[in-house]
Amino acid sequence: LMYDDTSEGVLKVFIRDLTAADEGTYRLIRREGESVEIKCPYDENHTKEIKLLCKGKYQLNICVRDGVHVSSNNRTNGRFSLTEETSAGVFTVKISNLRAEDSGKYWCAEESSGSFIFTEVQLHVTGGEFWVLHIH
Repeated sequence: LMYDDTSEGVLKVFIRDLTAADEGTYRLIRREGESVEIKCPYDENHTKEIKLLCKGKYQLNICVRDGVHVSSNNRTNGRFSLTEETSAGVFTVKISNLRAEDSGKYWCAEESSGSFIFTEVQLHVTGGEFWVLHIH
């Protein structure tokens, strides 16, 4: 089911009864200068743990140490902001005014028992448009 909410400028896609065959890459397209929201699911039992978005293509521990853009402890950092829907087990990172240098590998991360659980997100900004690739 697709719904184009022109009042909010949002295209919503709802997929029901997902199966393993639905696994894959889904893309969102916008223009440079606009915003993107990256939704990061987490275990609903981990509402009090730290959540973050970091950027880095190498070792995950370096990403957490040096590449954090926003976290549940620091919810706003320039063009990056983090909101959390604890009842849904999702945190959302909004990147405003997208630029070419925002391209790269990002990691949604949640702390669990002193270590982090990561989900990879590829963001590519070029030629006035971008797409987000969620890697499963």
